[in-house]
Amino acid sequence: MRQRVLHEFHDLAGHPGEQETARAIHNRFHWPNIPKSVRNHVKLCWICACGKKSKTSVTDMRPHQPTKPWEMVAVDLMGPYPITARRKRFILVLTDLFSRWVEAFPIATSDTQKLITIMEDEVFGRWGYPRSILSDNGPQFRSTLWQESCKKWQVKYHTTAIYSPRANPTERRNQEIKKGLRLSLMNRQHNQWDLKLPAILYHLRGRQNAATGFTPAKILFGERT
Repeated sequence: MRQRVLHEFHDLAGHPGEQETARAIHNRFHWPNIPKSVRNHVKLCWICACGKKSKTSVTDMRPHQPTKPWEMVAVDLMGPYPITARRKRFILVLTDLFSRWVEAFPIATSDTQKLITIMEDEVFGRWGYPRSILSDNGPQFRSTLWQESCKKWQVKYHTTAIYSPRANPTERRNQEIKKGLRLSLMNRQHNQWDLKLPAILYHLRGRQNAATGFTPAKILFGERT
């Protein structure tokens, strides 16, 4: 049973770090020395071993700290990935910087109009308009159409430093999503990765965040998912 729990809370949850994995397991299960079990499991995780990268210090370019949910949203574009059976190649990722709640939408194209449609239909329709949006300097976000849309939404738009894409707060979430997708891609399920996103998001939303001390679901809804 322990191995099955470790597999669910680490392998299937996007390969979080040892502390996050142990904390998530402890919220629902109990056995002696859970951290040691997690540590041993992570040591044997070849995806985590392959995914380790050197850390670089980057200045946080956020203009201010949000004071309520969905006041400030960070947005980023991931991909291109192998085309899925549903013709998806990219992922639009949004993070509420107050609760750390993540939304991720598999999309077929990365043009500005597609991103705007997702924002209006899926994000604003569900969470309302934020006070400000933060992104990197991708061409979609530098376009006149995007700038005009932000004015129409009455939303302030900010960018991270041109040479510091990791200053975008979605970068951490992106890496966790990539870890979750890596197993699908390595198993040659190249046309199915978009079907893995709901499970990855479920675990991200229900995992305690080190910065807030709570899960995103707890902050937004007062309960865990």
